[in-house]
This record gives sequence, C-alpha cells and structure tokens, in this order.
Amino acid sequence: MRHPSSRRSLLAPNGRFADRSRAGDRSDIASQSFALIALSRTAEGAPQSARSFLSRSQCLTGGGYPVSFGPTTCTGDPDATALAIQGHNAGSGAGSSGFAQGWLVNQQRPDGGFASAGATEPNAATTGRVSHTLVTVGSGSFYRALKWLEPRQLRCSAPPEQRGAVPYDSSGFDRPTAVRATVQATLAFFPSPKGFARLSAAGAKPDSPVLSC
Repeated sequence: MRHPSSRRSLLAPNGRFADRSRAGDRSDIASQSFALIALSRTAEGAPQSARSFLSRSQCLTGGGYPVSFGPTTCTGDPDATALAIQGHNAGSGAGSSGFAQGWLVNQQRPDGGFASAGATEPNAATTGRVSHTLVTVGSGSFYRALKWLEPRQLRCSAPPEQRGAVPYDSSGFDRPTAVRATVQATLAFFPSPKGFARLSAAGAKPDSPVLSC
C-alpha cells in the first residue's frame, strides 16, 4: 500500500488519482474513493479536485456509480456506489452523497440482500460492503441486510475448516470466493458508524473469538 503522500503524487490535474504501472492506468471508482478516504485522515485532507472528479463520475440517471470511469452507458453498481459514498463523506461535515444513498437503498432486494450490477442473485460480499456504508449514514436498511447475512454464515454443522465462513452466494462454500465474502460480511457483523475514514484499532482485543463447537 502506498503512503498517503505518495498517493497524493498520483493526482492528475482533472482530479483523478491515476495508476502508474506496467498494466497502465487501471484506477476506478474504488481506488478514487479509497484515496479520498486515506487522504482525509491526513493533516492536509483530501483535495477538493478529487472529490469533484468523483462527483462527476456519478450516473446522471438513478444516482449510482459505475465500477469504472467514463463507461459508454453509465450503470450504477452497489459495491462501487457504497465506496463512493464513503469517499464523498470522508473528512466532510456534510457529505454530497444523498442522491447516491437513495439509489443504493433502492437496490435492496425484498429479502434484504444486495446483488452486484447485472447479477440476478444477492451475494454476501456486496451485501456486507453495502451494509457497512448504510451504517455510516444511519440507514435502517442495514438491519434487513444483516438479517439476510446472518443465517448464511456456516456454523457448527459445517466441516471444521469451513466454520465461521460466509459463502459468496447460494452455490455453497467455495474457498476463493468465501474469503472475500467473509471479510466483507464481517463489516456487517461488527457494525461501526465510523466508516473507513474514522476506522481505529482503539479498544480492539488481541485475541480472536473461539468457536463453541
């Protein structure tokens, strides 16, 4: 991970944080949002030009954010929008993400879950990430998302190596996808209104929980 000061050196004149790598510039809504979040924790704060660039990337119809910058057709994605909301609100007393928040809440399925753009089925990774953002903005939709996630965690009836994991979707446990889904579901299981911008290890306990089975 780059130090915040080096991340600031990647700021382009138009406000975009652009990658410099052999693969070219692969920066997107997620990297722009995390850059804003990281820099909001510094004394200088996040550049206004970067916030403005993120704002200009919002879909004019609906209010969501696409995964990548400048798509031919702007399609809102719940994961990208959840991160963009936190990026907007980081270090800002009055976030400019109300329109995006409304769009995000409207993407919640009747059962409480959230699906990624274009998917027909909710998944634990997206639901966990969105839940985290919903808590930070004080949305009651968080509770419905949590009720969707909780029964999907594998408990004592599962094989020992799977206990505690959260499968990505209804297809069942798959280690590669379950790792990401479990990490993001944990954001909902241990909700904090602070969000990424104010995340702190203060008061954290050094020991991991022990399963009772």
